[in-house]
Amino acid sequence: MNKNLFMNWGYKLMTVFVLFVLGILVMVYKASQFSSELVTTGYYEKELVYQNQIDAMNRSAALNEAVTVSYNGKYLIVKFPDMFRGVEIVADVELYCPSDKRQDRHFSQKTQFAGLELVVTDLQPAKYYVNVNWYQNDDHYFDKIELIWP
Repeated sequence: MNKNLFMNWGYKLMTVFVLFVLGILVMVYKASQFSSELVTTGYYEKELVYQNQIDAMNRSAALNEAVTVSYNGKYLIVKFPDMFRGVEIVADVELYCPSDKRQDRHFSQKTQFAGLELVVTDLQPAKYYVNVNWYQNDDHYFDKIELIWP
């Protein structure tokens, strides 16, 4: 009568229940250790003016040449279409890292040479988005380029 005392259905059910509760507690602990910061601050305000950005993206897509971004070890090089050479361009360049907002950088520059060289140092290897808001006269353009930092 004593041979299956610890293996009857009551003990099995209790063991499954205890393991389930322990699993839930482990998941709650791990979830509490995870950073849950928002991707960007001012999310709702940015959403309200997003239609202007859509118009700027469409204006950029209609150009014959696209904005290009490259990295040569020290400089982030932003090249605008050649049709804007000799014309003043005002550019806001944001280096946005989705995984760590401490790596984000922002630059504002004016140029007439259809290109910018921005000094970028002390960044960690990661995936970045280069958001280029640029203005020529009263026309607003926007380009978003993905960049894998070496």
